[in-house]
Amino acid sequence: MAASREMIGKYGRNENLPSIEMVAKMARAFGVTVEFFSGKVKTLLTTKKRWIV
Repeated sequence: MAASREMIGKYGRNENLPSIEMVAKMARAFGVTVEFFSGKVKTLLTTKKRWIV
């Protein structure tokens, strides 16, 4: 994932929003769906087959 610490920090502080491509990369890196990462889904899926990107 090619994101600087500064950019990740801005995402965390709501100073900037990641592109949909970056959201997909971050979801993959953390092993969650894009929906979970966005807060729309409250439970983790246990199978990587269910990734939504």
